[in-house]
Amino acid sequence: MSEALGLWVADVFEDPLDPERALIRIYHPEDGKAPEVWKGCHGGTHRAAYLKENYALIPRNRLGWKGRVMDHKDNFIQVQWFPSAYGVLFMKLWRDYLYCKRQFNPRPTILTSDTKP
Repeated sequence: MSEALGLWVADVFEDPLDPERALIRIYHPEDGKAPEVWKGCHGGTHRAAYLKENYALIPRNRLGWKGRVMDHKDNFIQVQWFPSAYGVLFMKLWRDYLYCKRQFNPRPTILTSDTKP
């Protein structure tokens, strides 16, 4: 699923029913809701405005987004784990990845190089 290439740090949570399992929401790169309770200077709350105002970046709409049907009004797809053990494995790997990656890359996107968006 190439939509995962647009994954942001804020898109991965601990599952409230099992904190060892990852809960992932893959937001539309442009129209998806911005992380946290952010509101732009022009009132925007979507990712395009967030990227523009905070990082001077544009959304990566052509990075694998296939126009999927959204699972929620905030324009995201909820990842479903089958078997659920894969969600636990992902969370372990995710924590290790963040420990290394976030020391060098403060941008909201995850799967990018450290020098170019």
